[in-house]
Amino acid sequence: MVLLSPQADLRATWEFEGQIVILHHPTTITANYQAMVHVGSVRQTAAIMEMYDKDQIRTGDKARCRFRFVRHPEFIRQDARIVFREGRTKAVGKVLKLIDRKDEVNPGLIIGNKRTSERQKIGAASAAQRLTAADRAEAAYQIRVAEAAARA
Repeated sequence: MVLLSPQADLRATWEFEGQIVILHHPTTITANYQAMVHVGSVRQTAAIMEMYDKDQIRTGDKARCRFRFVRHPEFIRQDARIVFREGRTKAVGKVLKLIDRKDEVNPGLIIGNKRTSERQKIGAASAAQRLTAADRAEAAYQIRVAEAAARA
C-alpha cells in the first residue's frame, strides 16, 4: 500500500527500463527471463521484456533492459536501486526510466498461465478498492485490460 498526497502526480507502473550488471549467473540470460526484483520496498517477480544493448548477457555483463512486473503494477521511483535475483543468479542496477501505459511494448500482457491471470484480476480488483479517487480511473483500465486478456 502506498500513501500519496492528493497533489502527487505518481502512478503505478507495469514496465520500467533499468541498467543491470550480472554479478553471477551459471548460463546466459535472454529476453523473457523472470526473476525476483527488489526496488526499494517493492519485491515482485519481473520479466526482462527486451534487452537494448545485447541479445544475451552473462556473468560480468552490463545491459540496459526493459522489465515488466508479472502480478500487478508497482509504485517505484526513477533512479532507485535494483536487486535482481533468482536461485544463484544475482544482479544489481538502477531504474533508468518509468514506462507510461501508452508506451508499453505489450499493453495488457499477462505473463503466466490462466491461474495467474485470474489472480491478477483479483489482485487488481482489491488494489482498486485501496486507491485514491484520482487513481481509480487507472485501476479501472487495468482491470478491463486483465479481463480482456483473460477472454482472449
